[in-house]
Amino acid sequence: MSKHIHFNAESRSFIFAEDVGGPGTPGANLVTGAEPQSEPNAGDWWLNALNFEVSEFVGDQWVVRGTLRRGQAVPGERGLPGPQGIQGIKGDPGDVGPQGSQGPQGPQGIQGIKGDSGNIGPAGPQGPQGSQGPQGLTGLQGIKGDTGDGGPQGPQGSQGSQGLTGPQGIKGDTGDGGGMVPGYFGMNDWMGVVKRIGSVTLGTSIQKMIYCPSNHYLYALDNDGVGTVKVLNPLNNTTVASFALPSGLGVGTGMAYSPVNDKLYIVTQSNSVVVIDPATNALAPVQPIGVGSSPVAIEYCPANDRLYVSNAESSTISVIDPSLNTVVATIPLSAMPGQMAYSPVNDKLYIVTQSNSVVVIDPVNHSPMTGISVGEGPLSISYCPVNNRIYTTNPGEGTISVIDPMDNTVPYTMGISAGLPQGIIYCPDTRRMMATTVFPGKVIAIEPTVYSGGRETVAVALTGSGNVSQNLVYCPVNQRKYVLQGDSGVLIFS
Repeated sequence: MSKHIHFNAESRSFIFAEDVGGPGTPGANLVTGAEPQSEPNAGDWWLNALNFEVSEFVGDQWVVRGTLRRGQAVPGERGLPGPQGIQGIKGDPGDVGPQGSQGPQGPQGIQGIKGDSGNIGPAGPQGPQGSQGPQGLTGLQGIKGDTGDGGPQGPQGSQGSQGLTGPQGIKGDTGDGGGMVPGYFGMNDWMGVVKRIGSVTLGTSIQKMIYCPSNHYLYALDNDGVGTVKVLNPLNNTTVASFALPSGLGVGTGMAYSPVNDKLYIVTQSNSVVVIDPATNALAPVQPIGVGSSPVAIEYCPANDRLYVSNAESSTISVIDPSLNTVVATIPLSAMPGQMAYSPVNDKLYIVTQSNSVVVIDPVNHSPMTGISVGEGPLSISYCPVNNRIYTTNPGEGTISVIDPMDNTVPYTMGISAGLPQGIIYCPDTRRMMATTVFPGKVIAIEPTVYSGGRETVAVALTGSGNVSQNLVYCPVNQRKYVLQGDSGVLIFS
């Protein structure tokens, strides 16, 4: 039976007719099909058609002719691919796949930036001892140490045979304080304690000299109008170096050695301090350090590793940190300061002033303590470890004041008959104090005692004009004392 199928594009439906008279002619038993799920030539689930073909287009309908059969339809030819649909929603990530095999090693990258140094590792085990090297040169003789305390008395040995009677010794002076105090050497014995053994000419007007422990040389300031530093080798008393201070700084007025950085510090007339390197015997590459007005002296204080500069005109003390080479404090005083000395008994600094007093400085807080009254015109000051006293020379009245640093009092004042005392130092080889005088010029030895402070002994009269400097220095290399005698050179004493 012939069937005709029409597809209406507007209603999107199929129209079935049986025994129609022709294409597009309405017939009986029209059946309207449901809207297909796809185009009519793609086939539908309810239409089992076979060998249908479009015959013609009538009006707005396609007329399809063919035989309608029941049963499974045969698929038609594959149509053209439709347009690509929109991309679907991204699905959840899948499970991580198994790790692949390791690929070949890539080329070596460029070297990275060097990292910070790691901590020092523990010391390794000590290696085997090497063979003994050749014997080095004999070093310089060290400074003679102080006599140690007596050991405990040993057991009494058996009595030996009586020896020969020796010659009678020289009778010593009666000791201070009665029979409890031992006697001392007589006056004649002191003549052998200080003896002039020579002299050396360093310049036209040597004013200051100090000993440098790092190279065992003596450094002297020549007040020649230029400001020259002379370096003396005490082993043969020859000049090994000579150099001028920077231009415009004037002459030097004081010197001190700092063990903190192994440098020498020289105060100058230009209100500054310059630094000397003993390793090269030349100026260190350090800018001059500005201090107060008219500096006259400089002293190292081991209690705080600082250098103290006396500024006479400004009546101040400049405190220098040698590790920084800068002034870290300025201490005002009520009088013009001069020479200084450090006392290890109480870790204090003692400074003579023009007000006939000694000012005590505490290195901890840099606060000046009440001044200690001494003799007229105090000039030099020095600490004596034998009796833990501080000695100041007073040329204005010809005396030496003895200060007890434990209570900062003056228990004794020594009258000096050999002239007006100038410089004073302690000599560890003889455990005596040594001083110079003018009018007349002499060198005197002072035996320090606990009860009277000391006893003067005239040793040697100086020759020349009597213009003795206030400076003298002890050299531990050869155990000699060097006395500066102005324009007459440097005298050497044993």
